[in-house]
Amino acid sequence: MFERFTDSARNTVVLAQQSADRLAHDRIGSEHLLWGLVSTNGPVSAMLHEQGLTPDRVEAEITKLGTVDTASAFDGIDKDALAAIGIDLDAIRSKIEADFTGSPPPAREPAEAVSRGLWPRSMRRVPAGRRGHTPFSEQAKQTLSQSLRQALALHDHYIGVEHLALALVSAKDTTATRIVSALGLSGAALRTRLLDDHRKAG
Repeated sequence: MFERFTDSARNTVVLAQQSADRLAHDRIGSEHLLWGLVSTNGPVSAMLHEQGLTPDRVEAEITKLGTVDTASAFDGIDKDALAAIGIDLDAIRSKIEADFTGSPPPAREPAEAVSRGLWPRSMRRVPAGRRGHTPFSEQAKQTLSQSLRQALALHDHYIGVEHLALALVSAKDTTATRIVSALGLSGAALRTRLLDDHRKAG
């Protein structure tokens, strides 16, 4: 499939890998593909920038998703029930805050959160110095496959950044689409604009 990618589309994937590596995530996710897309030069990224999808804003949302808030992590926990079995919640909170000198701990991905779909696999942290080939998450694989379908639906014989963009904004409940929504944008409206621009360019 990658042989059909244009140079710009390949560059988007390279930038996505660089984003995942820089953020120490152990997978290239749909969110990294989105960041790679808006970090390229060209009419598609320019249009997305006009709509508010800029590299800085996308990365800020990725960072938010990858941050563990120690204050909210303890919300809703029954302190008395824990105390009854010998666990001092306040002591645990103080220890965490002392260990990280007031900063939140680095994001981690609990196995149960992954299995319940509460934390994207692509947000998992990788210890520095232990990175090799960074694999794609399932969401990213589906996005790349969907970009081929988008190209075929438009009768194009290549996969360009416009097809990657269409795949990203058309997906259902991925990290990328959650970022788009968090920035106050509609995936459907972006899709319409991308298709209109593609028709005009053709």
